[in-house]
Amino acid sequence: MKQLKQSETIVSKRLRQLKVLVVLLLLLTAARVGYMKLLYTSEFAVKQKQTIEASGTSILANFRNAPNLAGFHAVTREEIIQNSKDDPSLLSVLAAVNQFCQKGCEGAPMLFFKEHTAIVLYQNKDGEQHAAQLQKSQNEWVNAGKAD
Repeated sequence: MKQLKQSETIVSKRLRQLKVLVVLLLLLTAARVGYMKLLYTSEFAVKQKQTIEASGTSILANFRNAPNLAGFHAVTREEIIQNSKDDPSLLSVLAAVNQFCQKGCEGAPMLFFKEHTAIVLYQNKDGEQHAAQLQKSQNEWVNAGKAD
């Protein structure tokens, strides 16, 4: 009888621990859902995207009229990702952009392509605007230095 009572107390302790764990997981999930709801109902993500797009257009406006962009066409990151299914070397363009923006970029970098040349326009956190040129080698895009 004593052993039965001991095993019942062990089982009840484990059940209590399990209940506490389940309650904590439910609270954590509820907090996460509430946080996400707060972000999306306050349109925080939309405001951030609009800010990025607005600062990106100011970079684009400064470089758009440059004569060295004649013949280039603008490409978005989404288009690169879609086209990388046919040409996997395009993923190295995204890797290069991530490397340029490693210390932080203001807005979204602009990408322009013409045949085997790509130009990346970006602005660092200090407000300096940069233009980098990428060249396509056999199966990847490599940094060819500053764009003229």
